[in-house]
Amino acid sequence: MSVSEEYIGRILPGLPGTDEIIALCRQNGFETNGLTYPPNKPPIARIKYGVSMGEMRTQRYVFDAFSHMIPAPAVRVPEIYRAFEYEGRAYIVMEYVYGQTVGALLRDPSTDKDWIYDQVANAITQLLRVPIPSDARPGPAGGGYAHHSFFSDNEAPKEYASIEKLEQHINKVLPNIILVFIMSCLLAYYDISTLCLQYSRSSLPEAQKRKSIFPTRSYVSVTPTSGSTISSLQRPARYM
Repeated sequence: MSVSEEYIGRILPGLPGTDEIIALCRQNGFETNGLTYPPNKPPIARIKYGVSMGEMRTQRYVFDAFSHMIPAPAVRVPEIYRAFEYEGRAYIVMEYVYGQTVGALLRDPSTDKDWIYDQVANAITQLLRVPIPSDARPGPAGGGYAHHSFFSDNEAPKEYASIEKLEQHINKVLPNIILVFIMSCLLAYYDISTLCLQYSRSSLPEAQKRKSIFPTRSYVSVTPTSGSTISSLQRPARYM
């Protein structure tokens, strides 16, 4: 099959080829956007599909930024092994991260909710450490349409040259509402309920130590650390 755009990163033995990736995703259906590989076996990779190459570029940008941070951040962004676009859909093959999602943990009545909120605050604080390029525009790293549930069909109707241009467009469309964006740049939409917490049993609250850790569907994880506070969530958001 011929692809319109492609990125090839580190080669990992056992990964599927283009035809197999597309066939697996079609079989899985486009009502969802991800699956683990290989099917029905211990996973070695996560395949995300039906997204944009802009999302792939943003994930690579954050991965590279974290790999050069000292001290190393607790947030772990999976490495991307390969990505390509076929018939208008992007397919991203990435490192598989084990853990539990925030959404799953919050649904567990035995979970210490305050502990979870602290870890989410810590994750957001560390993501805010990612430097933003001086020429960055609202949208994914490297340019492209911004994706967020704020927009119709989750995609901006145009590319914006700056935050100010985005503000002007929104205020023109909604003349009775004045919106002022406090973030310095919009890189990528992220659903915090799918944040994956990856930890050792020794770091868990006592009630949670007895629980099993199941593989996650998330593509970002954070290793809990002490000292994070929920007040960190009050800082301006930088990701969309």
